[in-house]
Amino acid sequence: MKWNRVEREFEYYKALFGMNNMDVRIVRPKDFKDITGFALGSAHGKADRKKRVITVKRNRTFLQIRKTIVHELAHLLFPTKPHWWIECFAYRIIPVKNKYGEVGRYTERYDHSPRDIPSKKKCIELAKKAAKRLKL
Repeated sequence: MKWNRVEREFEYYKALFGMNNMDVRIVRPKDFKDITGFALGSAHGKADRKKRVITVKRNRTFLQIRKTIVHELAHLLFPTKPHWWIECFAYRIIPVKNKYGEVGRYTERYDHSPRDIPSKKKCIELAKKAAKRLKL
């Protein structure tokens, strides 16, 4: 997927979660390492709350990239939530099937599913409240 398409998806979800006027950006994996000092490695994406930056790998399907963008934004919005909750949040917003079914490996490991968190509509409301509270 071309990077400008990734950036458009990022801007869409940033707006959906009420983060439009906030200094949060998406950068290419190499730039993420330069900015944060952390390489992406085998992860699909990463977020750095201090630097207010996320990154995602482009060599994934369109749906996987969208889900990863939502997942990484959720790490910024909900820094105290466990990883299984972040995964469930992303799957609530963008239901994607993978080798674990409708959940990710942390969700599977800790025996949770998207049904364990609020509805998609409520998740979006929670994201907007978090963005406002955290001033992201």
